[in-house]
Amino acid sequence: MASCGGDDKALSLVAYSTPKEAYEEIIPAFEKTSEGKGATFSQSYGNSGDQARAVISGLKADIAALSLEPDITKLVEEDLVAADWSKTPTKGIVTRSVVALAVRKDNPKNIKGWADLVKPGVEVLTPNPFTSGGARWNVMAAYGAQIEQGRARPRP
Repeated sequence: MASCGGDDKALSLVAYSTPKEAYEEIIPAFEKTSEGKGATFSQSYGNSGDQARAVISGLKADIAALSLEPDITKLVEEDLVAADWSKTPTKGIVTRSVVALAVRKDNPKNIKGWADLVKPGVEVLTPNPFTSGGARWNVMAAYGAQIEQGRARPRP
């Protein structure tokens, strides 16, 4: 996060919902630094696409943390975010996360990894990837696991 110089130390964070718990730790830690001393945050969390539309419609956002590039692109097109937002050493990504596989109590289908998810009789519950950034990341995690196992080729 950037230093909040000047007299106005009130910052507005608009983010997708997944990193909320992380921000609950990051914000107090930032507020304890010399750069963050006296800073206050208003926070709004929700679906990445909904958050992008809210910012376009006028929701104040000093910091926009969205889960999908197309949502940031909408803000760029509205001249709300610099076009070079991803030209950083981290390519605009501030965190990495993992996809966890949760199974029923006692794991009756003996699911241990990605390959087990395609076995007959196994059903996968995930949000709709057409509307959920998290679901898109789930699909990418499954694809990445296949690449790692040599079952798929990475795209150039």
